[in-house]
Amino acid sequence: MLKLLRNFALAGLLLAGIMKLLAWWVVGGDVQRVVTALAPYAQIKYDGVSTGLDGSVSLDKVSVDAGHRVYRADRVVFEAPSLFWLFGHALMGGDALPAQFSISAEGLKLPPLPWLDPQLFDPVTFVPFVAAGCGNGLGDADYRRLGAAAGDSSERLDYRFDADQHALNLTLVLNAPGFSKVDIEADLKKFEPAAITAAAMWDKVHVDQISTTYTDLDFLAKRNQFCAQRVGSATPQQFIERHIAAVQDLLKARRVEPSNELLQLYRTLLEKGGRASLLSLPSAGFVVAAVHGAPEELLRQLNVTARYQDKPPIMFRLAFAPAPEEPPPSPTATTSADVPAAAPASTVAAANPAAATPAPTPAPAKAAAPPPAAPVIPAPAPIAPSPAPAPALASTPAPTPSVSKPPEAAGPPKPAHSLDHSLDQEEARLAAVTPPLAALPKREAKSTLPPSLGASEEMPPPGSLLASIWKPSVLETLPEEAPERNYDIVEWARVGSLVGRYVQVITEGGKKIGGLVLGVDDTGVKLQVNREGGNITFVVSKTRVQEIRLPHY
Repeated sequence: MLKLLRNFALAGLLLAGIMKLLAWWVVGGDVQRVVTALAPYAQIKYDGVSTGLDGSVSLDKVSVDAGHRVYRADRVVFEAPSLFWLFGHALMGGDALPAQFSISAEGLKLPPLPWLDPQLFDPVTFVPFVAAGCGNGLGDADYRRLGAAAGDSSERLDYRFDADQHALNLTLVLNAPGFSKVDIEADLKKFEPAAITAAAMWDKVHVDQISTTYTDLDFLAKRNQFCAQRVGSATPQQFIERHIAAVQDLLKARRVEPSNELLQLYRTLLEKGGRASLLSLPSAGFVVAAVHGAPEELLRQLNVTARYQDKPPIMFRLAFAPAPEEPPPSPTATTSADVPAAAPASTVAAANPAAATPAPTPAPAKAAAPPPAAPVIPAPAPIAPSPAPAPALASTPAPTPSVSKPPEAAGPPKPAHSLDHSLDQEEARLAAVTPPLAALPKREAKSTLPPSLGASEEMPPPGSLLASIWKPSVLETLPEEAPERNYDIVEWARVGSLVGRYVQVITEGGKKIGGLVLGVDDTGVKLQVNREGGNITFVVSKTRVQEIRLPHY
C-alpha cells in the first residue's frame, strides 16, 4: 500500500514537472508573439519568463518603451483563469481577452509624466501632497529616517467581465509599505472587449460607480513630526496648519479652491491618520469620453462624496477660477515695422511744385545700416505752395511731409482647408460666444533686392567726385539655417498608444489641428481641441490625415 502511494506521488510530481516544462515552452513562444504584435506601439524587453501550474506567467526585469517614455519593473505577473486557458491561447492564437485576469507589478518605476504632478500625488509613496510645506521636500534619506523605504511598492489590477450584462469591474490596488495604500474600484456598463481600441465604443460606455479609499500606514504622523523639526514649528499641529496652507497655494496656482468641509476632513486625516474615501455615482448619461470635458461640468456629473472613516459623507466641492485673459494689445503701441518709410523726393516734388526749385543738396549723414527700400505710396492731395520767398526755399531743403498708410480692415481668417466634420462649425460657434481679438495690421517693408543680398553702402552726393566713380555693390549674406524639428512623426499604427497625449494632425489640405487623442480606429482619430469658449470633440477621417506629429516635451 505504501509503495502504491509512493508511486502515485512520484507520478504526480513527474506529471506536474512535465506540465510546467510544457507550459514554459508554449507560453514562452506565446509571450514572444504578443511582444512582436505590440512592437508598433511599445518596445517590450524582459530577462526571463516562468509559468506556474495556476495559470500565472511571470516576467523578470521588464522594461516598456512607449512614446519615448520607459517604464520599468522588477517583476510583472499575469494571472490567467487557468493553465488550460494559457495552452488554448498559445496553440489556437487570437487576441480575445479572458473573462477575468489579473496583472501585478513589483518595483514599478514610472518616468516623469506630463499629466501627473508629484507635488499633488507622489507615484512612489502614493501620498497626496507628500512634501508640501516641508522645506526642500523629502528624499530617500529622509524616508529612511522615518523608517520607510521608498520604491518597495506593488500594484495590482483585477479585470472581471460579465458577458451577459456587458459589465466590467476593474479593481486597482496601490500599496507602498510604510506609506499608504490606495484602493480604486470602477464599474462600467455597455462595455465590449472586442472593440476596446475603437473610439466609438468609449462614447457609449457608462460609468456606474467609482470608489477610492486612501489608508494611511502610520506615515502622516511621522512626516508631521519630522517636518515640524525641520521647519522650526513648535508642535506637529503647527506644521499641519503650515502644510494645509501650502496645499491651498498649490491648488490655487492651478485655479482650484476646495471647500471648508473638505479642508476640515483633510485636517482630521492629518491629525488622526486612518482612512478617507471618495465615492462617485455619476449621472445616468455620463460616459467615459466625458472625462475630457470642463472640470466644473465633470465634477457635477460625477456626483462625488467624501468621508473620513465611518463619519457621515460630505459633498466633494471644488471651485475653479476662470483662466486669466491675455490683455489686448494697445492700439497706440507702434514698432519699427508699423512706422511708414519717408516718401520719395519725386512724390513730394509732384505734390509741392514750389519745392521743385533746384537747390544744392547737402551731403546726408552716413547711417550705420541703410533701411530697405520703401514701397511706393500713393501721393496725398496736392499741398498749397508755401508763401515763403524763393531764395529762402533755395537755401533750405524742402521738408518731407509724413505720409501714412491707412490700416487695412481685419477680416475673419479663412481656413486653408475645411474638414468634413464640424471643426469649422464648432470653431464658429465658439467664436460667437467668445469672439477673438482683432489683430492689428502689420506692414512689412519689402526690398527690391534679392533676399540674400543687400546694398553695401549709400550713394555719394550728386556732383561730388565720388559720385562719378561710385558703383553699387552688394554683400552676400549667409543663408538661414533650417530650424531644428521639435516633434516626431508618428505612424498610424502607433496612434493607438497615444490616447491621452497631445498631438498635431496635418490634413491633406495643410491644416494643422492640435489636440488630445481620445481614441483611434480604422476609420479615423478622435481629438479634443481646446478653444477659448470650451472644448471641441470631433473625428478626423484617416483618409484626410497627411501626417501626425508628437511634439517634444
